[in-house]
Parts: sequence; structure tokens; C-alpha cells
Amino acid sequence: MNKDVIGIVIILLFIGIITWIIWGSWDIFIGKKSVLENSNKPNNEIVVSPENNLELKQIPQNATTSIQEQPKNTQVQGKSAQQNTTSTQKPRLGVKKYILQNDEPSKKLDLIFIPANITNFSSLQSKIEEILYKNGKDVNDRPIASLFNTEPFINYKNKFNVAYIDKNIDETFFNCWQGQSNMTNQALFRCDEEKLQEAYKIFDPDYIIVIFNHTLRGFGGSSGGTIQYLDINLTLGQLGWTFMHEFGHQFGSLADEYSYQKSPAFPCGDTNNLSCFENYYRDTIKIIPNLDTLGCPEWCTSYDLSLDTVLTLDNNTCSQGKTEQECKSITEQTFGSPTCIWFNLPHPFFKINCVSHVGTKNIGINCKPNTECIFGGDGQLTFKPSSNSIMNNAGSITFNQPSKEHLENILKCCYPRQENELCTNFRNQFKNASQYEKIFNCQ
Repeated sequence: MNKDVIGIVIILLFIGIITWIIWGSWDIFIGKKSVLENSNKPNNEIVVSPENNLELKQIPQNATTSIQEQPKNTQVQGKSAQQNTTSTQKPRLGVKKYILQNDEPSKKLDLIFIPANITNFSSLQSKIEEILYKNGKDVNDRPIASLFNTEPFINYKNKFNVAYIDKNIDETFFNCWQGQSNMTNQALFRCDEEKLQEAYKIFDPDYIIVIFNHTLRGFGGSSGGTIQYLDINLTLGQLGWTFMHEFGHQFGSLADEYSYQKSPAFPCGDTNNLSCFENYYRDTIKIIPNLDTLGCPEWCTSYDLSLDTVLTLDNNTCSQGKTEQECKSITEQTFGSPTCIWFNLPHPFFKINCVSHVGTKNIGINCKPNTECIFGGDGQLTFKPSSNSIMNNAGSITFNQPSKEHLENILKCCYPRQENELCTNFRNQFKNASQYEKIFNCQ
């Protein structure tokens, strides 16, 4: 009897072992089959994980925008280094969807739009396409600016990849907030940029645009720097122009060409140290490609201040202000025409403390083609090459000549990086300028 029981146990044990081996092999087979099926997806599908510890798979040229989710722990390769961050506290970032793709990210200039509080993603894609391609005029009969209808970008569309993420940014995790600019008193939308760049680098962006849906006042919600913030609620004409203006800051580190009306002046208006003027010239004016000092020696051979008769008259009026309060009072009495700006020290160009905030006419002599020399831009210590430019006013859909040449040099020398005399000389201009580090170290 005992022998029979032992025999039955042995038989059952044998059957169990055989079943386990067969079942395990089947699972392995199924797993391999799944991997093989995934690896045999058509080339027009971009496989990317929504988790921020995975990378973007390189894909062939002319691939479409179809994107699928990849199982966790699948290794894919992109422009940035492999990431091993697996913190459960990090939010799911979403999936990268291409609107324009010319090649793999490592070979192109990649723009990534990250949505914030967007409710209609079909509308989001349409808005981005307007930013890229729209032309014609808006409802107010003003011309519409767009990236690939604006020089020099119109000739370099093949340098770009453009995509958006299909999930809103986690505004709590990335410490996004609405505040107010000390310079313009306009509303702002910002996020923790270091944290945002670290998380979203999985998508291989060269430039990030956070496109947000928040009720903010006027143009003030949008801004351009390391990251661009763009208000999706701007009207058609405003949206394209604002993107282009902020992209001028973001991509080219171009300066504003309008003059702030803040008094005391920014910069150097409230200082009693002459070194402020010297430092601003050395660290800013000499480097920024679309502004220059008195006379615009970068693009004009000489100048005559008296050629701007309006500026001369306005400075005569403002110069009557001998104190900051008197300077302010003149602006109030003249209803802002002129708007007078205070400097604690005599202005280095005009030798008065209370000056007009902007000029109107060209003072340059023998200037290069398509350039002028007009007072005002990024404050009251510079001159600009034109009065009509994307970096100056919303009525313009063109960059002025120095800005255009600067932007084109970036496009010629980067994405991918070119090693030749022209490009080396161009990049070396910005070797010690932190705000141009991305240009100097471009890929």
C-alpha cells in the first residue's frame, strides 16, 4: 500500500515538473514573439515611452507622426544620455508627436512644444501649424508672421524637427506659477526650468516651448529665454508674431529693440557708479548682434545726433528735470510725449540726467545696406539698426539685417555643427558670453 502511494506521488510530481517546463517555455515564447512583433513595426511608427526614464528611438528620415507606447524597461536611444531615473514621484510626461520631421534628433534642430492646461489637442496641433506655416493677414489687415515664411528660416526648413507632447505638463510637480514682471508689470507664466529641462530631455529637445492656456493680460504672459512660454489664447496675428519675437530671444539671444519706459532707467539708471556704463557696454552691447553703442560703429562709419530732430527737441524738454521727481513730472505734464527717463549719473551720450526714452530717426552716416542707427533698444544706452523689426514691434514680420545675418550664421554653423573658418570665427565671438553658450557649443 505504501509503495502504491509513493508511486502515485512520484508520478504526480513528474507530471507537475513537465507541466511547469512546458508552461514556462510557452511564456518565454510568447515574450519573444511580442518583442519580435514590436521590432517589426513599420518604419513610420515612432516608439517612445511615456515614462521619463526612457529615451527616444532614432527613426529614419520622412517618418510620419504616428507614435506608440513602448513597454517599460525597453531601451531606446536618442540625443541625450541614457537615464536611469525611476522615481515613482515623477509624473508621466506623455508621448512625442511629430508635426515636422526631417531626420533623427541628433542631426536636426528639434523644437518641442509642451502643453499646459490645454483641453483640445487637435486645436493645439492646428495652432502650432499656424506658427510654422501661416501667412496672409489677420482680421485687422496686419501681416501674419510664421517661422517658415520668415527669413532666414524660410530657407532652412530642412534643418528642423517640430513635435509636441500629447499630455499637459504637471504644473504642481514642475512648480509652475503665475506672477508679474517687475519690468513691464505684465502677467507671467513660468515653471521650474531646471527641473523641466531635466525631465523632458528624454524627448531630445534643442528648444522647449511651453504653450499654455491661462488667462493672462496682453502679451505679458509670453516670454523667451532658455525656455519659451507662449500664450495659446493670443489672436492669430499676435500668436505668430509673439512666437517669432520670443524665438529671436530663445534661439538667437537677440535683444528687445523697443525701449522700456521704466524710470529710473534700466539698466544703470539708479546707479552712482560709472562702471555700470562700462560693464554694460563690455558685457552686453559689444556682444548683442542687433544693438550697438552711439553711432552704431558695427554697421555705420559715422553719425550725427542732430539728424534726429525729434530726439533733440525731446531731450531739450526732458533736460529741464533736475531731480528724479521733476523728470517724472515732465512726463506727466506732457502726457507721455516725450516720456522722460531718469539717470542718477549724467547720460553717457547726452550728458543730461533726464533723457527721452527713445529716438525716431536715423543718425547714422554711411551705414551698411538695410541698416540705420536709431536711439533706444533694451533700455536707453543703445542704438538699433532699424525701427521696423520683429524684435521691436508687432507690426513687423521681418528681422532687421544684423539680426537676420546672425540667425542665418547659427543655422549655417549648427544642426549639425560645421567646422570651418567662417563658423569657428562666428562661434568664437560668444566664447565668453554665458547667454550665448548654446551657440558656442552647438551640436
